[in-house]
Formats: sequence, C-alpha cells, structure tokens
Amino acid sequence: MENDHGHAIQALMSIRQSSAHLGEYYCLLARAYLLSGQPEQAFHEINTAIQLNPQDPNYLLTLSRYYQKSGDQRKALETLEKAASLDPALAEIPYSIAVSYFIADDFEVASRYLERALQRDPNLDRAIFLQGSINADQGKLNQAEELLAKAIRISPRNPSIYASMGWCLPSKADCVTQRAISAKH
Repeated sequence: MENDHGHAIQALMSIRQSSAHLGEYYCLLARAYLLSGQPEQAFHEINTAIQLNPQDPNYLLTLSRYYQKSGDQRKALETLEKAASLDPALAEIPYSIAVSYFIADDFEVASRYLERALQRDPNLDRAIFLQGSINADQGKLNQAEELLAKAIRISPRNPSIYASMGWCLPSKADCVTQRAISAKH
C-alpha cells in the first residue's frame, strides 16, 4: 500500500511540474482531500484550480461536490449553473444537479435531471444507479431492479453499486447481483 501511495504522490508531483497541467493537479488534490474527509483543504485546492483556469467546468463540478458534502445545496446548484454555462453538453452537470436535489429529498426534480443526464450519456452508471435508488425508495421495485442491474452491467467493478443494493432492494439484492454478473459473462 505504501508503495501505491508513493506512486500516486509522484504522479501528482510530475503534474505539478508542468504549468500547463497545474489546474489539473490542484483539482485532483482537491478530490483526494474530499475523499479523505478533509473538506477545508479540498476547498482551498479547488479554488486554486479555478483561479488558474476559470473556464474549466470540471473544476466547478469538483467545487459543487464540496458544497454538496458540506450540506450547502444552494451553493452547489449555483456552481453547477456556472459549469453548465461553460459546457452545456456535459452529462455530469445534470447528474450532479440531480444529486443535490436527491440530498434535499426532492426525488421528482432529481429524476428529471437524471433523465437529462442519461439523454446526454445513456451509460452514465452513477445516474442509472441513482435513478434505480429513487425508484426503489418510491416502491417501484421492478424498475429499480432493472436499473440497478444495468448499472452493474456497465460497471461491474464499481463496489458502491453492490454495497448499496442491500439498502435499495434488500429482498432482491442477491438475485439482482447474481443475474447482472451472469449477464456480463
């Protein structure tokens, strides 16, 4: 493990050396801080990336994730509107908007944005999975099962899909997972 971390740090340091990729370095660092539960550092690093390249919608997506994790869905949505103005075709933007509405328990609006995301990228596994989760929460178990199985077929190695199936479809999780795995092979 320590060797893997060393390689990751070396890779980030090599990106840092190139001024053309400096914004990417800070964005990756911000994502790493978000994943490791260090939001203050993430906020600082992503703002540095945005200052270096304010026209990159991916940096704004990362900033919106910071706001989502911090519980400020209003700021997340404002940030996503700015990202949409930079790249209106990016499927990740309506998906991220849907996440904010999902966090706020507005499943109807979240579903509308997931539909938009899937129109732009029909194989966006996270959007398919989130819609399946919403369907399960609303008691639409057959639709949920189909969507969750599709998400597994698209990304069979995504552990979060398997981990979440138990709470989405507790009685069907094992059979859905087994059918999806066998359909992939």
